[in-house]
Amino acid sequence: METDNIRVRDTSASLYEQVRRDLLERIYGNEFKPGDLLPTEEALCREYDVSRITVRRAVADLAASFVVTRKRGVGTIVTRRVSDRRVFRLSGFFDEASPFDTTEFVNKVEPARPDVAAALHIEPGVPVRHRRTTSNRNGEPFTLTDHYTPETLTENGAVPGTRTEGARLGPRVARAEQELAATKASALVAKHLGIDAGRPIMYASRVFLSSDDKPVRFTISSYHPDRYRFTVDLRPGHDNLMFEAPPDPKLGT
Repeated sequence: METDNIRVRDTSASLYEQVRRDLLERIYGNEFKPGDLLPTEEALCREYDVSRITVRRAVADLAASFVVTRKRGVGTIVTRRVSDRRVFRLSGFFDEASPFDTTEFVNKVEPARPDVAAALHIEPGVPVRHRRTTSNRNGEPFTLTDHYTPETLTENGAVPGTRTEGARLGPRVARAEQELAATKASALVAKHLGIDAGRPIMYASRVFLSSDDKPVRFTISSYHPDRYRFTVDLRPGHDNLMFEAPPDPKLGT
């Protein structure tokens, strides 16, 4: 059972949030400097007298804000770097239920090309499962997506039988990094989306990561230019205001 022996006690905040805030203060107070390793999960659990789940969630939030980074076999390293990235929490991002139906055109194992290998942190040529699908709404194509997932070879070099993507990934996906950009529709994209080749479209490359920041899936999605809208619910981050208050002329500032 988690107790009250935490360094910072704020009854209005959850335990994980209190741990996160305290670690952040210690990092920016130079107790933990860039390049330093944070204490292990076990040590933090003892220090804060909280569960491993609480510590893991607090550190995951710091990693999502790029204050720390987790390296497999090494530990959690303080970066304290400033990033131009912004963190968005997308409702329904991993939900199975959606108003779309999916049509699959490709499902095969193939050697990872260089861009796929770089995204998945594997060597070019390593087998990956490649699926190509369209998401359709009301019978009309909305998105064309290429999905790439690393394949694990058996002892004799064979690739295990395929499963549904959700079953293959399971609970391993903790977060995703996405980049949106504009491009021109290729002949392939135009064919599946029912538009003219060369037409400007929006596309997204997205890397899904596990709780230890290991890439587990890479996708490239092309969106129909007349049907896609990117809408974000903008909310303030921890301990931040949404907007700064304008200067008060009466105060001369």
